[in-house]
Amino acid sequence: MSRPDQHIHPVTAPASTAEASAIAGSPVSAPGTGSGWIGYVAAIWTAVYGVVALIWTILGSGFPFGRDDPQGRAGPLRDLPPEVGAPLFAVVLLATAVTCLAMAGPHAVRPSRAGRTLLRGRRD
Repeated sequence: MSRPDQHIHPVTAPASTAEASAIAGSPVSAPGTGSGWIGYVAAIWTAVYGVVALIWTILGSGFPFGRDDPQGRAGPLRDLPPEVGAPLFAVVLLATAVTCLAMAGPHAVRPSRAGRTLLRGRRD
């Protein structure tokens, strides 16, 4: 029970995702606000690495893992042959770049609740 001299103030939440992003100083914004440049940066970054992997595939050299690793590090990719690894990296990275681009900007595609749950691997 509260005393009469105590003032209980409800916690107010931001009115929108854009407002919450602005408060937190995040470069990510709600769909339709037009300031979510981070998605475009992620798409470009991933596409650049996808093109590099495509070059590894076409030239047949330069893949930095597996037997072409100049330092011979013992990592999880040490047994991945360049003939498999380079095209695999190219496909995964370029598909990821397209996905990032689809999810960026004011007309972003957002996964459904079921899709988000599947991607996260757990329920809310």
